Amino acid sequence: MIIGIGNEMRGDDGIGMVVAEALKAFLPYPVILAGEVPENYLDIIRSYGPDWILLVDAVDFGGDPGDTILIRFNDEAGEPPVVLSTHRPSLRILRAYIKKEVGAELFLLGIQPKVVGFCLSISDEVRNAVDKAIKAAISFVDGIEALSNFEEV
Repeated sequence: MIIGIGNEMRGDDGIGMVVAEALKAFLPYPVILAGEVPENYLDIIRSYGPDWILLVDAVDFGGDPGDTILIRFNDEAGEPPVVLSTHRPSLRILRAYIKKEVGAELFLLGIQPKVVGFCLSISDEVRNAVDKAIKAAISFVDGIEALSNFEEV
């Protein structure tokens, strides 16, 4: 399952929604466009019973605008190495629920924003990174599928 997070009225914060929407054309998995409130989709997430979930969101991890990072988000050691996400409280709630109720592996595809603020458009640098983020998501899914088809001997 793929979940797009963000607000397209807040500049680069909306990039998670843009990438998740685009992934519908490339991947045969459910895509939820959760906006700013991914926790409102918990019952829908549980109804699908996914083995893994890829969250797509704008995340300030100190990279250049448009850079991407992939983080395993349910690490027992604590919070992932994310400096800023405008949805951090929501993601914490989502992670706790998914771990307890769904049991899915949770991953975060973060895209480094340049500008976040009301009534701003997505910056050129971040919009130009959409193809790169799509390729990163497809590569991730291909890796997950390969692991699920692996037989232990």
